[in-house]
Amino acid sequence: MELTEKLRAILRDEKAEAKSRFRAAAALADYVPESEAASWTEQDVQFVAGQLVVQNSEFQPLLRENLKPMVMFMSGRMIGTVTMREQPLWIR
Repeated sequence: MELTEKLRAILRDEKAEAKSRFRAAAALADYVPESEAASWTEQDVQFVAGQLVVQNSEFQPLLRENLKPMVMFMSGRMIGTVTMREQPLWIR
C-alpha cells in the first residue's frame, strides 16, 4: 500500500482517534501536490476544518503553514462549518 493510501485510510477511519486522523491529514497536505487537491473529499475537508478550529491558538500558525496546500481548497467550506464568531481570524 502506498504512503498516501495509508494516510488516507487513517484520515477516513472514523473509529480512529481524532488526533491520529488530523495528523494523517496534515501529512497528506504536506505530501500530496496541490494539483491533486481534488482528492480531498467533502468529509475530509469537514473533518480537518472542524479539527483546525479547535486547535490551540498557539499552534495555529504552524498548523496553517502545514495545511497550506489544502487551505484554499477548504477555506470556503470552513465558513459553513462554524459560525463567523468561531472562525479563526485568517478565515474571516
